[in-house]
Amino acid sequence: MTRVAGPAKSSADGPKPNKCGGKMVKTKSGRAIARGLTTLAVAVAAAAAFTVTAAGPAQASSAKCQESLRQQHYTVGPKVRAACNAGQTGGAGILACYVSLLAIDVKPDHAAVACNAADD
Repeated sequence: MTRVAGPAKSSADGPKPNKCGGKMVKTKSGRAIARGLTTLAVAVAAAAAFTVTAAGPAQASSAKCQESLRQQHYTVGPKVRAACNAGQTGGAGILACYVSLLAIDVKPDHAAVACNAADD
């Protein structure tokens, strides 16, 4: 592997403080990245928790997913219906359902129950 060397540093120069006096500063983009990484970590953990099985068409039920969310007092609109429809395909569809519901602020435990219900 080839490495590219940066400019030579003189030990007499010492470390140079950044514009904020050498302190780390959180920015909006940093928080957004952290939030995105947290969501990704939750999704990966959820994927590990789901049992991947192939559901037959007669067994799949988007309606069960939607009803599960209604019982938790969520409004069921087009985004929820789309997520639940993805969940009824089983396998990766369950994860797609889960991530889609998280994106619209459904609590992780409610999303997991609903997406698993879609695959019943």
